Amino acid sequence: LPWYINYGYSALSCWAVPIFCMVTGALMLSRDLTVSAVFKKSILHIGLLLAFWGMYYWIVPTRAFTLSGVWVAITNMLSGKVYSHLWYLYMLIGFYLVSPVLSIVTKHASKRTMEYLLIFLFLSSYVIPFIANYVKFAGSLLSALKLCFAGEYLFHFLAGAYLSKYPPKKIVAIVYSAFGITVLVLTSVLYCGIYSMKTQTANGLPLMAVAISATALFVLFQLLEPVLEKKPFCSIINFMAPLTFGIYLIHFRVEKYLLEAGLHSCVINPLIGAPLVTLIIFILTTAVAFVISKIPVVKRLIQ
Repeated sequence: LPWYINYGYSALSCWAVPIFCMVTGALMLSRDLTVSAVFKKSILHIGLLLAFWGMYYWIVPTRAFTLSGVWVAITNMLSGKVYSHLWYLYMLIGFYLVSPVLSIVTKHASKRTMEYLLIFLFLSSYVIPFIANYVKFAGSLLSALKLCFAGEYLFHFLAGAYLSKYPPKKIVAIVYSAFGITVLVLTSVLYCGIYSMKTQTANGLPLMAVAISATALFVLFQLLEPVLEKKPFCSIINFMAPLTFGIYLIHFRVEKYLLEAGLHSCVINPLIGAPLVTLIIFILTTAVAFVISKIPVVKRLIQ
């Protein structure tokens, strides 16, 4: 039972990374981007962060404070073998690599062209692979068409830019938000620990359900924007905004220290323990990120 409860919480939070991709797309693709600027400022910066944190997460836990340990850390980074959550930095570099081209598309393509591209990515990345779990020829067709590229995250990246440029009407946004939240809750219940080994999933949910719930929650936050712009919400957002990247980079290490100290979600009933431990990790990580953000030069490691 504890495993199913933890798995359920994990399933209910599966929208987090896709929304992160959508916010990245909304912010990045709305700007004028040049290839030289992207490489000099963005890719170089993320590459340096990846080098530092990739080495930190390899060397510190394994205590490999030797030249051979450093060499192993470097070869691991070059081959993409880094601590689990750092995979997002590789994807972020990928987003930066294609952003100069995609920013032109999002700025100059018509709304209908953008919708065609999003529908194409949604079908090839979510719908057909989902059907292929039950109908074999669908998977064979997708393979024959050579459409198996990184469409799922590219979909969210472009969807963020599209919804930012063309926000839906209020009634449509309300209905779609309610629909997406319903899909998230129902599929979490239906798929958590039941069909997770039989279907293409993310944290136990079909990827199609993840895509629907993530885009719906993005639209919901757009609806709530007038409220979030007022105090105390705007004050909280302004305080947290410069710390979020640092929280992402640090939180796995804080979680590891707590596990080593015997504090985890199953210490008490995980129905309470999971959100409680998550809150503790969040508070501690935020505090660490805040302290680091006040140290000159060092703060660049989390920004």
